Amino acid sequence: MTRVISFFLLGLAIALGGMTGCRKTAMSKSMQQSPQNLMSFGKAYREATLRLGQPPASLDQMAQELKDLGDTDQLLRSPEDNENYVIHWGAAAHANPAHVLAYEKVGKDGKRYVLWGHIVWFLTDEELKTKPFPPGYRAPAK
Repeated sequence: MTRVISFFLLGLAIALGGMTGCRKTAMSKSMQQSPQNLMSFGKAYREATLRLGQPPASLDQMAQELKDLGDTDQLLRSPEDNENYVIHWGAAAHANPAHVLAYEKVGKDGKRYVLWGHIVWFLTDEELKTKPFPPGYRAPAK
């Protein structure tokens, strides 16, 4: 009887583990476009920083890295609010603590996607105000 229970529990663990794996794949495929855009932008920003030896100061300085990832106009515009992302040009992507590098200008339903360091967060305006900004930049007044 103990052997049957052990096999049952092993089978259950494998089944649950498989279901969890499937769920993660489905969730990553359904990730909204705005976080994907910001992650792609962050990747291009870091690559341009490595190539230049300093953070890019403008779109022109990282145009090739963005072009390699797809349609630049689409990558730099939020499908949530149909506005271009606010970008903190010249900010160190590897700052400690991590800084807010880019965010949706308006967002949706009182929240906006924010590229903070290497991670995209979904923050309220109040939460965004508490995050560290690069020197010379500050949270939006809204």
